[in-house]
Amino acid sequence: MSNQKFEGAVTGKEGSYKDKTLLLENRCEVFFHIEGEQIYVDQSPEGAEAGIWYIEQREEYAVQPAKTSTVYLKSGQPLGKNRIYYLPRGMEIWIASRKNSFLLE
Repeated sequence: MSNQKFEGAVTGKEGSYKDKTLLLENRCEVFFHIEGEQIYVDQSPEGAEAGIWYIEQREEYAVQPAKTSTVYLKSGQPLGKNRIYYLPRGMEIWIASRKNSFLLE
């Protein structure tokens, strides 16, 4: 039995991160970037399309799109830029296109 607290994890459902899980260690924010057709994730906010982090007290993820028409819910509903959205675990989002979909674990 582990005493480790859940810190957040995002798993790729499609695209270059398919079946890869990104652990949000120490609940640090990670940033999604797009270069051409490729998406990549790092800890640099500069030029990022969106940031995401896990809030332990709420057991939810905070997602903050930096640009319009970038982050969408699985249903296709776009999230507005420069707002923070609180999404429950188990929610699926996509970045820029459906081929870049992620599950908020």
